[in-house]
Amino acid sequence: MFDRPKGSKNYWSAFSYQGQEYRKFSEKNNARQGFFEQEEFEMMVSLLPPYLKDVTCFAYHTGWRKTEILTLEWRNIHGDVIRLGPEIAKNKDGRVLVIVGELANILARRQAERVESCPYVFHREGMRIKHYNRAWHTARQKAGLPGKFFHDALGTVVRNMDRAGGAPSDRETDSRRQDRCGVQSLPDCE
Repeated sequence: MFDRPKGSKNYWSAFSYQGQEYRKFSEKNNARQGFFEQEEFEMMVSLLPPYLKDVTCFAYHTGWRKTEILTLEWRNIHGDVIRLGPEIAKNKDGRVLVIVGELANILARRQAERVESCPYVFHREGMRIKHYNRAWHTARQKAGLPGKFFHDALGTVVRNMDRAGGAPSDRETDSRRQDRCGVQSLPDCE
């Protein structure tokens, strides 16, 4: 049964289920602080089903959000750049991502798996991927990483920029999910 914790004025801001307390992030100050170490990331990818491996690698290398990745269509790719329209981006700012390094490898694999009747770059047997929570949960349990979330790949991009010596203005830009893939030293996803 769902119970509201004492002192919680908003039922949906915090609740407990079977003795485990959960809190919903508020609109303000909701940034997650998690990130992956390289070994953790590689372990997670190895345990994911094939259709999610490239999705996860793409997030790890770009810092894009789940919805931005899962709604990416082939029509958004123009030569060696990806143009994310403002209607897809959470902050409603469109942006351009240059396809270099591991991103080029990921997209080459996606091209080999392309289904002509499916407009999406990342799909499962020609169908749009909408939910992957069960697969992610299973992989993180097997990896012994129960506290890791898909969103932690986004924090990893910013953290890796810090380690690479990115300027504060660069980190601010990247924390808004604009890619700096040339600066990052990240593992290959194969």
